[in-house]
Amino acid sequence: MFFKFFKHTLLAYRRAHFFEKNLTVNIIIGFAILFFLIYIMLAGMLLPHLLHDFFPGEKIHELVFKVLIFIMFGDLITRWFMQKIPAQNILPYFHYPISKNSIANFFIIRAWFNIFNIYLLVFFIPFFYYTIAFNVSGEAFLYSIAGIIVLSGLNHSLIIVLKTISIKNNIIRTALMIIALVLAIIGYFHYEQLFNISLLLGNSFMSGSKLTFAIFIISIICLQVLSKYNLKRGFYFLFEDSESKSTLLAGSTFMGGFFSKIPVYGKFWDLEWKLITRNKRSKNNFYQFPIMLPVLLFFFWWYPAETISNMLVFLMLFAGSYGFFHLQFFLSWESRYFDYIASKNINFKDFFKAKYYFYSCIALIQFLILLPFLYYINPFYVLVYFSIMTYTIGAAFCIMLFAGISHSTRINPNQKAFMNFEGISGIQFLMIFVIMCSIIPFLVIGHIINTDYGVYYTLIFTGIIFWITHPYWIKKAVNYFLGKKYIKLQKFREN
Repeated sequence: MFFKFFKHTLLAYRRAHFFEKNLTVNIIIGFAILFFLIYIMLAGMLLPHLLHDFFPGEKIHELVFKVLIFIMFGDLITRWFMQKIPAQNILPYFHYPISKNSIANFFIIRAWFNIFNIYLLVFFIPFFYYTIAFNVSGEAFLYSIAGIIVLSGLNHSLIIVLKTISIKNNIIRTALMIIALVLAIIGYFHYEQLFNISLLLGNSFMSGSKLTFAIFIISIICLQVLSKYNLKRGFYFLFEDSESKSTLLAGSTFMGGFFSKIPVYGKFWDLEWKLITRNKRSKNNFYQFPIMLPVLLFFFWWYPAETISNMLVFLMLFAGSYGFFHLQFFLSWESRYFDYIASKNINFKDFFKAKYYFYSCIALIQFLILLPFLYYINPFYVLVYFSIMTYTIGAAFCIMLFAGISHSTRINPNQKAFMNFEGISGIQFLMIFVIMCSIIPFLVIGHIINTDYGVYYTLIFTGIIFWITHPYWIKKAVNYFLGKKYIKLQKFREN
């Protein structure tokens, strides 16, 4: 059964309408990963000699053992942001007498075949070869490599458990993240004790301690069983009982109920919220975007205020918040049910306005959250961020609304969020480039005015003008869309 599932995976990939594009992109990514692994291997070969020069008389492998816990913690954080569980359309299998155990086992086994379970070995094999195999013994070298495999397997299993937890049990994921944060803070103040624990762990692996290996292997098995349990609970269930009905009502969530009470635009905001939070691709991007806020604050803390104007183009990516990402696809998110939308007597002017207001409010809320931190770092940064935010939700969002009508294409919002190129085209990439470069003339005008804050006042003024005139240009965008509505419907049906 495993090989049948695997064959179906290959066929689904081969028969996808974006196969050629994905194949080209994957080949390019494959070469990039190959070069990345080569550089990691070279680092593993050269680092022993560098450490020997900097720490003469020290046992090089023990220096790495002291930071082994920190290395694995970094690996865990990397996996959290980048490692995805395998995706496959499993709904058709439920019409056949195929056990959910078989499907879950396939996902569990397939999940092991990923780059994150390899890249650390590419570094540690040459590193331990030069430091342990030569200086200790070949047996200790093999035990040390086995220890790295076990630790990588533990991180892998833990990530799979966290990624398969039901959204209803999100409190478990949050609690684990809080525990990890507390442990990181404790480790910061007591790093010497962590060094000793890490060294003890590395030496126990190198010596082939059966107890140490047994504890970690049993932990991996338990986490794999829990992952399988989470997967089976997350599968869809089909009912033949025609009287079975869903008890979930429109607007039944807290945010849905809140939006549904707002006149005119509330019903559209409720739909937009469902669109974001009920689809894998949009939901993952939405939940991960706030993690970038500490990175943005660190940037302001580190970057000199005298030259911050040089980075305004870069700051546009963050000042527009989630809307800068989501509005690039604008109508593509609705492609799966666009026939229904276009066939109804919907006020598209309110529909477009609701989207514009929704993502403008998200950008404004983000600004209010960052406001006290920016003021603490440097009050001047409040003006910088406010100016680029005002320009983004004004001029940049205007360009996105118009351009999104022309380049919209069918996408599957339930596909993966990371490294997903479905829906991306050359025109869409050019549009983003134009948006990023659109700020340059205003920077020139601001410098011509020759005042200390001319650039930022110019951006604020331009953004306010676009905001004041938004009923006019949104009306133009709606008319432009209605003139191409049937062309868009044909484009959505192509795939």
